[in-house]
Amino acid sequence: MLKSEGKAEAAAVKGGIKELERLSKLQKEAAHAERKSQMRLSKYTSKEHKARLRFLKEKERYERVEGDLRNAENDYEERRDHAAGLTGQVAEKTQELDDLRGQKAADDVSTLPSYSSLLIESVSEPLSFSLSRTLGTASLLDIDLI
Repeated sequence: MLKSEGKAEAAAVKGGIKELERLSKLQKEAAHAERKSQMRLSKYTSKEHKARLRFLKEKERYERVEGDLRNAENDYEERRDHAAGLTGQVAEKTQELDDLRGQKAADDVSTLPSYSSLLIESVSEPLSFSLSRTLGTASLLDIDLI
């Protein structure tokens, strides 16, 4: 009985050793997987950090370009409004000048002697005069009355 108990105890010790070896092997594999996972985590943490730095740098560049775009748009709108105002002023002055030219032409025509008075005053000698008027292009009207 002592022998059988000794055999049973030896078998239990042997089983315990095998179980310990199996657990030890599993623990080594788990520790290796953990180191591998930790290295992978470190690698992707480094990649993420570098990507974040690039992102922040590009974001800063984008925001600077966006600000430049807003400034250019504001400048364009101001210059467009200024040019439109000047165009309106030019159109207004052009209309005023056309009105003055028309009025001057009408005044010049009304101050010329009428054809009947010319005929009466110069019955014996021929009369020749020129009326020159400028409305953007030169035109000459020659009148010879006898």
